[in-house]
Amino acid sequence: MEHHDDLTPEALSNYLNVYWTEFHSQYPILHRPTTTITRSAHLPLFVAMITIGMSLGGSTRTHELAVRIHDELRWQVYSSKSFKHPAKLWEMQTLLLREVFDKMMAGRHQHEMAFTVGPLV
Repeated sequence: MEHHDDLTPEALSNYLNVYWTEFHSQYPILHRPTTTITRSAHLPLFVAMITIGMSLGGSTRTHELAVRIHDELRWQVYSSKSFKHPAKLWEMQTLLLREVFDKMMAGRHQHEMAFTVGPLV
């Protein structure tokens, strides 16, 4: 993906804060005290949180970027060699956040894809 001003460390930190303050307060899917983002954290879950924050707290251009990123996110989880039954908690959380994004924050195509590929909720 090309260089994007909305993907600076400061911007990503801001979008993560938007996730916790705006989204998490309404939909407490993750347990905040035990959700930590470190180098060893699960990147797809982190990306799902960030892109929800981008959608809620950014510009129209930022929201469109979040949709583009989310279009790839599901396949990143599904195509992972470690993704198998039973799915790990972080994988299910990532896919649940992905479903929420598809159904509530993205366009018609993503909403329909959420049902086509198989809803989690």
